[in-house]
Amino acid sequence: MDKLRVIVADDSEFMRVAYKRILETQEHLEIVGMAADGEEAVRQAESTKPQVAILDVRMPKLNGIEAASQILANQPQTGIVIISAYDDPEYVLELLKHGTQGKAYLLKTSIDDIEELIKAVETVAKGGTVMDPAIVQRLVDSYLVQPGFPLANLSEPEQEVLSLMTDGYSEVTIGEMLGLDQATTEEHISSIYARFNLHVSAGYDSLVHAIVSAVSEISKSR
Repeated sequence: MDKLRVIVADDSEFMRVAYKRILETQEHLEIVGMAADGEEAVRQAESTKPQVAILDVRMPKLNGIEAASQILANQPQTGIVIISAYDDPEYVLELLKHGTQGKAYLLKTSIDDIEELIKAVETVAKGGTVMDPAIVQRLVDSYLVQPGFPLANLSEPEQEVLSLMTDGYSEVTIGEMLGLDQATTEEHISSIYARFNLHVSAGYDSLVHAIVSAVSEISKSR
């Protein structure tokens, strides 16, 4: 099987090496470039033609979002994984300005579990979207009252259910935490999915993609 070619850019040498070591635990991933700033990341992408670029959001010369934009201008099929210490929705919206496919935004606090980073790399390489749960919650909170946002006017119980869903809790646990019976919990979850014309069977990742896509479209029209 062909290996996924990955470059890593972070102004911290410690973090670059840490990401490299995490990814190299997987035989199907190959680190083909390392960069200490955004401009170097763009050059590395031009010379190595990676399938995925992992970029720190704050770097010298070009930040991660700017570097991603330049990389995608030349190689639009490259998957982008932004890693950040900041859950600022503006960074996320800038990343998603030209579409959501093949993009991930992770918080550094969430990648203590190495599986999260590996999963994000694999997902964006296939054109998928990955958003840190804290980012999804911030986007929902920011757009909950925006006209045209499918989740506008959720009932208070539905908002509570959605908040716990974005925190990664299962349906059973959500019901227990909110004191809801199974039927009521299922009804609220189904209602949330239905806002995007989705069935619950579509899965949580599909719901996240729908939320992020809706936010991206609204932000473009501002």
